[in-house]
Amino acid sequence: MIQRAEVLKLPVALPLEAGGLLVDAEVAMEAYGHPSPDQALVLLHDFMQSHRALDGWGKQLLGRGNPIDPAQYWVVSLNLLGSPFGSTSASMLQGQEDPYAFTVEDMARAAASAMRVLGVKKPRVVAGVGLGGMVALKMAALFPDLVAGVMTVGTAAALSKGLREHLLLSWAQHRAGTLRKAHLELLRRHHDRHALVKRFGDNAAVEAFLAGQAEAFLERFDPRCYASLAQAYGAADLRDCLSSITCRALLVAGTPDEIAPVSRVREAYHRISGAGAKARFYEIPAEGGHAELLAEIGRIKGPVREFLSSLD
Repeated sequence: MIQRAEVLKLPVALPLEAGGLLVDAEVAMEAYGHPSPDQALVLLHDFMQSHRALDGWGKQLLGRGNPIDPAQYWVVSLNLLGSPFGSTSASMLQGQEDPYAFTVEDMARAAASAMRVLGVKKPRVVAGVGLGGMVALKMAALFPDLVAGVMTVGTAAALSKGLREHLLLSWAQHRAGTLRKAHLELLRRHHDRHALVKRFGDNAAVEAFLAGQAEAFLERFDPRCYASLAQAYGAADLRDCLSSITCRALLVAGTPDEIAPVSRVREAYHRISGAGAKARFYEIPAEGGHAELLAEIGRIKGPVREFLSSLD
């Protein structure tokens, strides 16, 4: 299904929210379906994922018969700025004492620039999961003429105070050698405990499973990039910019979801719709928590298709 896979070099220096310019920035991408910039749908991944949607996380979302069908749209999956899977990231900027302080706004600008490289002037939808959803919302607020519609899954306008504080400590934890322990705590929030106990039998087995997941993840995910992305995720607060969104929006929440609780996703929906944009909100059961939310995305296949059709 992969029609194109490459690393795009952004043609102009990228202005950073903290000041200065990032020269020769790159964004990795995969595309699925027949190339058609006028029928493009841009997909943005979550914090711990990559643009390689078909590696696992996007299999219930993307594909023939799924909510997003490459037979109907040219699906462009972009790697977030700062991710260790091909885009410019902290692992490439080894001269920095701390991970490069990319923000959600920087990621949105990089994604918009990558779209221009691909000839995508106005995608039908920019769809994002978790952190990618924050980037999608920020892009819709920054570039109202560039986005026809925005769809988010498991995305709050801001994380809870406790989770934000946890993520903002990631760089210090990396320097202290305790990042694995910190990531294990994040995994506990990503998964619903009751669902894991039901699956594995008891808390000891659950903890063994999560410890294995944490170990395997940090073996393949550059720790500097982890700290940099965690910093961006924890610092992001989109509540004041949501009123700038003018395009149609579809926000999907899962229950339970400790990362993006229903109440916080609903708050984002109210802020967008309250400013006059046509927004829709759906809540779906996600027994496994945030980690398993996309496994249930088929429950709203009809509403997603209806939303996409409304953008014609």
